[in-house]
Amino acid sequence: MIREATIDDLTAMLVLGQKFVDELPETHAAEMDKISSMIQHCINDDNAVAIIAVEDDLVVGALLGIVAETWLSYEVSATEVCWFVDKNYRGKDASKVMKA
Repeated sequence: MIREATIDDLTAMLVLGQKFVDELPETHAAEMDKISSMIQHCINDDNAVAIIAVEDDLVVGALLGIVAETWLSYEVSATEVCWFVDKNYRGKDASKVMKA
């Protein structure tokens, strides 16, 4: 199932976020408090979105996006902040839908 995340999903999204961090190269720094802050922002802000994929009662994928002015003009654009699918669910239905 794909749905918009709520603040009740924060803990499960942080578990998924840790899996994302675990797959990062050592050259990339990540801080869980920053990840938590961004997830909460995307859930709560009208100019952002947090979408999750749920399978087997687990959050197995997430997409965070924002709407903001572009860096080179005052035009507004939607952009992805991040998206990630648990490696155990990649290539399955949730992964395919998150890509669409």
